[in-house]
Amino acid sequence: MPTTANPIRFPAEWETQSGVMLTWPHAQSDWRAKLGEIESVYIAMCKAISAHETCIVLCLDEAHKNHIAELLRAHGVSLDHCRLIICPTNDTWCRDYGPITTLVDNKPLLNNFIFDAWGGKYQSLLDNAVTDCLQQQGLFATDIMPREMVLEGGSIEPDGAGTLLTTSHCLLKRHPDKSKAEVEAHLQSMLGVKRMLWLDAGSLGGDDTDSHIDNLARFANAETILYAACTDKAHPDYAALQEMQSQLKTFTRTDGSDYQLLPLYLPDPVYDKGQALPASYVNFLVINDAVLVPQFGQESDAAALVIFRQTFPTREIIGISSTALIKQFGGIHCATMHLPQGTLNQEPDNT
Repeated sequence: MPTTANPIRFPAEWETQSGVMLTWPHAQSDWRAKLGEIESVYIAMCKAISAHETCIVLCLDEAHKNHIAELLRAHGVSLDHCRLIICPTNDTWCRDYGPITTLVDNKPLLNNFIFDAWGGKYQSLLDNAVTDCLQQQGLFATDIMPREMVLEGGSIEPDGAGTLLTTSHCLLKRHPDKSKAEVEAHLQSMLGVKRMLWLDAGSLGGDDTDSHIDNLARFANAETILYAACTDKAHPDYAALQEMQSQLKTFTRTDGSDYQLLPLYLPDPVYDKGQALPASYVNFLVINDAVLVPQFGQESDAAALVIFRQTFPTREIIGISSTALIKQFGGIHCATMHLPQGTLNQEPDNT
């Protein structure tokens, strides 16, 4: 149990990390028709992550592991900083089924929440077992706490100082038997957060997560919120994002001062076979000394990179092509789960 002097704390993503995990797409997932296209994105993510910290790659089986290793070597990615682990999955979005790390008495604790594929939309038996699978293989250097609550990593955004940003649509839909106050009490107890900021508006077409916060609004630091914005009245998400922006302006920091709100303007609408896709620059990933930023092959990409360079001046800003990722309704942040300092055991040799 935590002591009074050192309570539970939910660290921010920009704090020092041991590594980042991702799940490589495979032919038994919904990526089977787009493997060539999506694998290039995963190669780019692995290259960027492994240059700064350990990149943990979840593989379907031994043949899949060998295939990934060959791809990475062929594209100049050193396996010295990659750890390839066989751990079968249904899908690739490990942000939502990977462990959520808190600090208890300043030591990391991995919280293993229930993953039900965004309210039972898809198969999730294997994904829900990932944290246990990785623990059995000795990946983690810290304890795991099973949590009898449905929670996805992409639905919550901590500032590291006790504030949690989330959306009421997602969390309340996952827990129809609980009030907002009850959900809040559970998360305060488990994650150690002191207060929650609930966005009641904001959505992107094609988002099948019921409005995850990591597509809409994120902390850049404890004083600054980056958020999806739109000025084009013809854009299908214009009204919802305008309403969200209005609510964000009402949020204040714990000392009563206003947040610095920085808009990340949406690219032009992106569709795949008539289906709207959730293209958002907010789905970025902060790693040690760098930030991975979605890119969609549009003029708006450059403007987004400028904002990130200004907001994270001490970190390398790395653009990652994300058009393939959004074809399965996710992004860079959705596809990865960061693991804070102290969570990983020493890496074995992958050669």
